[in-house]
Amino acid sequence: MRMLLPVGRSGWAIAAGYALLFSMVASIAAPVAVIVSMFTIR
Repeated sequence: MRMLLPVGRSGWAIAAGYALLFSMVASIAAPVAVIVSMFTIR
C-alpha cells in the first residue's frame, strides 16, 4: 500500500510523478486529436 500512496515523499517527487503521468496521457492524446481534427475539417 505504501507504493500506491505518496507517504513520506517530498513534494518535488510527487509533482514529478504527476507531471510524468500528464505528459504520457498528453502524448497519447495529441496524435488522436490531430487525426480527428483532420476528419472534422473536411
